[in-house]
Parts: sequence; C-alpha cells; structure tokens
Amino acid sequence: MTDACEIGCALCRMLSLTRAGFVVLDGRQQCSFINPAGERLLGTAAAVVGRPGAELSGPFGEAIRAGLSAMSQTDQAWWEQLVRRDGQPVVVHLTRVEPGPAGGDAGTIVWIQPQSEQQQFLRHARQAEKMVALGELAAAVAHEINSPLSGILECMRIVEGSEDRASTFAQFGGLMQRGLEQIHRTVERILSFSATPAVGRKRVALEEVVSNVAELMQLRARAEGVDLRIGGLRRCELVLDADGIGQVLMNLINNAIDAVQNQPTRQVTVGMSEGTDEEVGVYVEDSGPGIEPHLIERIFDPFFTSKPTGQGTGLGLSVSANIVHAHGGRIVVSDRPGGGAIFEVKLPRRLAAGKKPGSPRRQPPQAGP
Repeated sequence: MTDACEIGCALCRMLSLTRAGFVVLDGRQQCSFINPAGERLLGTAAAVVGRPGAELSGPFGEAIRAGLSAMSQTDQAWWEQLVRRDGQPVVVHLTRVEPGPAGGDAGTIVWIQPQSEQQQFLRHARQAEKMVALGELAAAVAHEINSPLSGILECMRIVEGSEDRASTFAQFGGLMQRGLEQIHRTVERILSFSATPAVGRKRVALEEVVSNVAELMQLRARAEGVDLRIGGLRRCELVLDADGIGQVLMNLINNAIDAVQNQPTRQVTVGMSEGTDEEVGVYVEDSGPGIEPHLIERIFDPFFTSKPTGQGTGLGLSVSANIVHAHGGRIVVSDRPGGGAIFEVKLPRRLAAGKKPGSPRRQPPQAGP
C-alpha cells in the first residue's frame, strides 16, 4: 500500500514541474507552500512563505487579496479573477479547503494559469452575445428615453414662456424629476448589463436577478407588442455569477420574444418553478410554434440557429449552456401545454448561501404591452 508520505512526495514533484503557479495558504491564510512557477509570478519562496496571502505584492497578489476578501464576505467556496500579464489573460483561481472528517488543516489553494484559447473564446462570445442583445433592445431603449425626455422639454418650454417662472416650475418640477429618474434607471440598467463582468461569484437573491432581467426585457416586449409576464418568484439566495445567469435569462427571453412574433397569442412568461430538494428552477415559456423534435439536440451547438439568415449569431444558447454548466446546472427544453416551448434553467441547491427557497414571496402584476 502506498502511504501518505509517498503520495505527498509525488504530488510535490508534480507541482514543481507544472507551468501553473500553485500556492497553498494555511488556515490563517498565510503562505505555506509555493511551487517554482508561482515563484516566478509572486516572488521567491524565501520572500513569500510565511507571509499572509493578503500581503503578497503585484497584480496577482492584488487578485489573491480581492479573492480572500470576497470569499470571506460571501462564504463562497471558490473565486476567480482575470489578470493581464504582458498583454495576455491569466486566471487567478482560489479554492477553499475544508478540514476533513478526521480533522486536518483548512486553508486555501491558489492556482495561477494562462487562460486557454477555449476560455478566451467563450468569454468573447459571451460579451458579443450581450452586445447583440443590447442591439435588439436599441429601438425600445430609444423610445423609453425619448418619451420622458419629450415631456421634460415640453415642461421646460412652458416654464420658459411663463410670466411667473418660479410658480410654474413648482407646478411642473415634480414631473420633470420623475422623467429624469426614469431615464436614469433605464441608462443604469443598460450600463450594468453591457459592462464586462469580473470573473467570480457572490451571494445574490436569485429572484432579484429574475426580476431585474424581466424589467429590462419589458422594454423590448412592449416595443414588439409582446405580453411579457412574471410568474411567481420565491426567496432563494445562492452564491453564483449573477451577471452570467442574468445573461442566460436575457438570451432565453429574447429567443422567446422572437418565437411569438407571428403568433395570434404573443405571450412570454418568466418565473421560478417549485424545484426539488436538489435543484432550483427558473423558466421561460412562450406561446410560439415550439421546437421541432429533430432540432432539440442541435439548438445548443455553437453557431446553430433556426432563425432566418442574418438574424441571430447562433451563439446565444451555446453561451447560455456553458454558463449554466459552469454552475453545475443544466437547461431543460420541453413542450408547453397548448403550444410553444419551455426552457428551464436548473441550478443545484448546493450553491445555496445559507438559506433555502421558501414559499412564494409575491406575485408581481402581469405586465402587458
């Protein structure tokens, strides 16, 4: 039988040869081991071992410090950040190590390695899909901003032409303020969605992610004459990539709006399903024509699209599937009773951040065109 000492020595030899930087932080988050590749990135073992991980210098030290802080605040088990070194993307990954059943040391393992071509492609594809989604929202956003802006300009003209400007401004000032607040909210949503996110996860309320995306997509739904409704939302805190899951929902809602364009009933519903002891579900259903059975196996393939030529990139569902799979989840497609399709994002409850989903929190008012 191979003893633990032999396994440990073999592991040390492997880590000394790998090109990825490897650092071990003990239970006090002090560096207890660094391999040669890690020394080239963070400093010599003599300068690093024994120092707190939060005090390591350079861009990789800053990333480790940010990761330790984020993991401490959210209780999440791992964290990542993308760092540029000599113009090349490098991933800094932290994983928490818990004590075993028989005790043992807790701590954190740090991996620092160049981002692979596949990872870079997926990251660029994800950002490209966000820009495509924003392009589809452009006309609706312009209308959402132009309407209150026209009202503000009209109020200003009335104030300018009034003999008692102070009194007239007091009369119309509230209307102008509400119009500006509406414009501000719209712009904030767009800027928040369009930004390139930092890699990592944090504690979020899943129902708020669903609600925020649905509010943003109401802009396009109203412009397209589609009845976008929000189903029951349940209180559910998870540690996840909120931007990524939000993008998944936006992709699914965009596809659903496209699917109902030529239907007599143009309805899309997004909400949270009952789920199981193992999974939490978020669904998007539409009253469209549904998906042909022979296409279901292909819809998640990169660059595959059933839309007319020139419409869609064929990456939306592929990117969405990769984001969900990275969370240990899956996307399930089924037929909707009465016609149409249902896409359900199933996320594992092991992402739960200390709380389980409870009873329905609220039933938002149904929003139509």
